[in-house]
Amino acid sequence: MNGSSRRVLVADLGASSLRLALIDESGTNLGFAARPLDTDSPAPGRREQDPDEWWRQFLVLTGEVFGDNAAPPEAVVISGGTRTQVLVGTHGESLRPAIMWDDSRALAEARRLAQRFPLDGNPITPFHPAARLAWLSRHEPEATAAARAVLQPKDFLVRRLTGEAVSDPVSNWMLLGPGDTYLSEVVEAAAFDPLKLPAMAEPGAVVGHVLAGDGIDPRLVGVPVLCGAMDAWCCALALGAYAHGARYNLSGTSEVVGVISSQRRVVDGILTVPWGDGLWHLGGPSQCGGRTVNWARGILGMTDGTIDGHVGASGGVGDGPLFIPYLDGERTPWWDAALTGAWFELRSGHRRADLLLAVIEGIAFHVRVIIEAARSGATAPPIRIGGGLARSDTWCQTRADVLGEPVVRTGADEPGLAGAAMIAMTALRWCESFDDARERVAADTRRFEPRPGTKAAVDARYKRFLDFSASSRSS
Repeated sequence: MNGSSRRVLVADLGASSLRLALIDESGTNLGFAARPLDTDSPAPGRREQDPDEWWRQFLVLTGEVFGDNAAPPEAVVISGGTRTQVLVGTHGESLRPAIMWDDSRALAEARRLAQRFPLDGNPITPFHPAARLAWLSRHEPEATAAARAVLQPKDFLVRRLTGEAVSDPVSNWMLLGPGDTYLSEVVEAAAFDPLKLPAMAEPGAVVGHVLAGDGIDPRLVGVPVLCGAMDAWCCALALGAYAHGARYNLSGTSEVVGVISSQRRVVDGILTVPWGDGLWHLGGPSQCGGRTVNWARGILGMTDGTIDGHVGASGGVGDGPLFIPYLDGERTPWWDAALTGAWFELRSGHRRADLLLAVIEGIAFHVRVIIEAARSGATAPPIRIGGGLARSDTWCQTRADVLGEPVVRTGADEPGLAGAAMIAMTALRWCESFDDARERVAADTRRFEPRPGTKAAVDARYKRFLDFSASSRSS
């Protein structure tokens, strides 16, 4: 370790794990640690995690990341998943398990609010925070009344570190109107007190300083905490998606797909998210992705080894079954929690590797659905891809074949952490721009071109995928 260089502590609180890193001003990772997180499903459609476990693991991982490095960081920045609700009490403690991003319990509340508030580019669904707040107010009024704030995961950690209940506009855009003010009528219709919503700060702004307390590493006490952003936004920074025309695909627990535009457009089923600096993000998150792949590998008995090792020599474009990846319903662009998945066109000659390859292809087909819906029609640069699954050459090549255009893989193994580091590097004036910061922590590494002669077969399979998907949605 370089004990003399300036460094920042960054964290990324995702749905499946908490990851921390100590990154210096050159972009070098001086220490990394991670822990998996457990999700409970106490009833069908319900997905919850224990926020206090996030805090306990954050304290443990901080010590692991620092190791013997005695120098404190210049700042702390935390990225994290969004569309997750944490009710916190007087001392920042959680009052109930967090309602996770893929929880669909608030269906009735969503239908009621959607009829009253038809928000263009921001449909109220069971995954919308207003629907979740309405569910809490209706079903758990005592906990809702006792809450001092409702926070998202990264903001919960910031609250425990600093005592401040603060968030950022990008993470809260679903509840915000012009001027980054809350949609008070929507919140009040959810029977929730708007005063319990967090204050707003821009990414990179100082929101507080680390307070001394039980388990807090002494090297952190007094260190400024900078406002972070949701994991998709931080990952988009690492993937270069912060300029007009940029496109990205984050392949993590779920797929997140976006097209960045200087103009606001409303497309049915597609989220239109204010991205900062006059930019708009068209696209959104899906339910399918890494969790779908892990499910398939588990039931197929292919948990050992890598994806490339399992399917690299199997099947091919135009061969194998077709897979519909909606095992847990789907968000963008269908917004239907009742959707289900299936393999189609199975033959007795198909093997496990063919079924796994079909899962990879089916998820790529879903990404194509979002890209085609969100595209502006103008010539665009290659799609940049990152995330854990993007480490697989098979994954990236399949994506290039299915989309019919180049895909560029970023060098950041942890794009959420890289994006958080980019926020810190620019805020601390270590870098003049995001481009400069990205070159240090997340430069592009490989370009995948569509394989010659595959377009006709891919397009034919994609049409059948759409037909099977439509039959699933209409059932």
